[in-house]
Amino acid sequence: MNVAHHVIRNARGYRRWSALVVGLFLSIFFCVGTSQGSAGDEFKIVRVKKGDSVSYLSFKLYKKYNKMIVDSICSCNPEMKDINLIYVGQKLRFPRLSYIEQGKYVSKKETKLRKKRPAAVLEDKKQRKNIVKMEAFITYLSGDVEILRRGTSDWQPARMNQELSEGDRIRVKKNSMAELITEKNSVIRLSENSAFEIAKLEKDPERKVETSRFALSLGRLWNKVKKLLSPESEHTVSTPTAISGIRGTVYSIDVLANSDTRFKIYSGSIDVWNPCERPTGDMMPPKKVSGPVPVAGPHPVGMKEWTSIILTKHQQLVVTRRGPLKKEAFDPLKDRDDTWVKWNVERDQDLEKSEPWL
Repeated sequence: MNVAHHVIRNARGYRRWSALVVGLFLSIFFCVGTSQGSAGDEFKIVRVKKGDSVSYLSFKLYKKYNKMIVDSICSCNPEMKDINLIYVGQKLRFPRLSYIEQGKYVSKKETKLRKKRPAAVLEDKKQRKNIVKMEAFITYLSGDVEILRRGTSDWQPARMNQELSEGDRIRVKKNSMAELITEKNSVIRLSENSAFEIAKLEKDPERKVETSRFALSLGRLWNKVKKLLSPESEHTVSTPTAISGIRGTVYSIDVLANSDTRFKIYSGSIDVWNPCERPTGDMMPPKKVSGPVPVAGPHPVGMKEWTSIILTKHQQLVVTRRGPLKKEAFDPLKDRDDTWVKWNVERDQDLEKSEPWL
C-alpha cells in the first residue's frame, strides 16, 4: 500500500513538472511568434493598397523619406527586389524610425559603402552652414509623366520614389497624374496636361527658415502645405498672371490655356498678388491691421490698383492678364463632384490618418 501510494505521488509530481515545462515552452514560443509574426514593438506590417509607394508609406509613417530609410526598409524586406515595383496586397515590414536612426538595419552593401566613403561625406550635412538644398520625392505616378533635370536638355520618364531638386521641371501628359512630397511634408499633386517647375527648395537650419518656390505654367495643381513655423519662411506658387503665398493651407490652382488662373481655398488662407508689383516669391511682411470698418461693395479691380488679395476658406478668385475678377464663395460639397477634387481630398485624408511609427 505504501509502495503504490509512493508511485502515484511520483507520477502526479511528474505530470505537474511536465505541464510546467510545456507551459513555459509555449509561453516562450508565443512571445517570439508575436514579436516576429505580428511585428510587435519592432515592426509595423503594412499591406500595400492601390496608390501606395514606398516613399508615400514612409511619409505616412515617418513623416520623412531618405536613403537611410530606403536601405533599412530594403534590409527588412529581402523579398522586395525593387522598391519601385510593389503590388497591391503585398505585406511590407517597416521598422521603427528610432531603430533606423540607430543604424540597426543597415544592409551589408550599405555598410561597405559607408566604409569606402570619406568621413567628410558622411558628416557633410552636419558641417554645412547656412543654406542647405532640400528635395522632393515622387510618391505617386499614373500615366505619362516626364522630368527635365536642371542643366539637361532631354526629358526622361519619371520614376516612382524619384528624388527631385531645385531647377527640375515636370511635364504631366494627357490622362496622367503625379504627386510630390517635399522634405517638409508639403504635398503637391499635378493633374493631366500640367507644366510645373521647382524654382527654389532650400532651408537655413540655423535660422530654421525654409524657402519653397514653385511655378505652374499650365494645368491643375493641388497643394497641401504644412504650417510654416518661422515668419521668415515662405512657400509660393507662381502662375503666368499671379503669385500665391501660403502659410499652412489646402488649395488648388487651375491655369487655363489662355493663362487665366483660378485659385480655390479649401482650408486656411493665401495671399495672391500681382507678379508685376513685387519680386517673385517675396511674401508680404506682417503688418498691423485696424478693426472692422465699412467697405465698399465688390467692383472690378484694374491692373493699376491691384497689389494683393487675401483669400480665405471656401473662397475662389480668377486672375486674368487684365487683372483679377472679384473673389466669391464656392460650395465645397458641390465641388466634390469634380473627380480631381474628390481624389485629392480622399488622398489627403489617407495621408493623415496613419499614426507615426517613431
